[in-house]
Amino acid sequence: LLKKVLPITLFVIGFITLVAIMMKDYSFLDGLVLWVAVMILLLIFIVLPLVAIAWVVVVATDIAINKYVLKLSPKEPEFRREMLYDFNPVGLVSFGLAAGLSIAAFFGLLGEFLASYSPLIALVVGFVMTPIMGLITGGKYYIKNDSDGIKEPRFDSEGTPVATLYHCVGCNENYERPDVMYSQAHSGVICSLCKTLQKA
Repeated sequence: LLKKVLPITLFVIGFITLVAIMMKDYSFLDGLVLWVAVMILLLIFIVLPLVAIAWVVVVATDIAINKYVLKLSPKEPEFRREMLYDFNPVGLVSFGLAAGLSIAAFFGLLGEFLASYSPLIALVVGFVMTPIMGLITGGKYYIKNDSDGIKEPRFDSEGTPVATLYHCVGCNENYERPDVMYSQAHSGVICSLCKTLQKA
């Protein structure tokens, strides 16, 4: 039923939009562009819940399983650009498979039976693939550098962020220890924001 109703619904809504635009003395090209835009937006809203499920499950599983159970990623949060890889295959592959398979199932590409279970596919694939990818990669893509060039640790023995202030040579502002690192290019301490805004 879904495979029959969905294309008809998309076509009717798009056709009504196209006619409405053409009645306003717009060109055929304008109407066609808007029709395509409406179709794309409808498809986005249809698949967005599946994408959201996949993303939330992968992030939650990465934190709960990979971080605390398998201990593949560091417990302390890391957000500084210099310390991270541009891409982590753990999340990228897990999310891609979870979202891709669930969307394929939704549109009937995996058979009519699985079409009704597309949200469950996003949930299960995301939950299973995240620790599998973590074990395959050995957790080496979570942190790129072991040291940020500053001797003082970012967190104390209890896990509390160290409150020592450091002066950023990039923006001339003071930041606490967890938010700074040593930059070879600047020959001094730089904050995470200045590092993120760098093009290289």
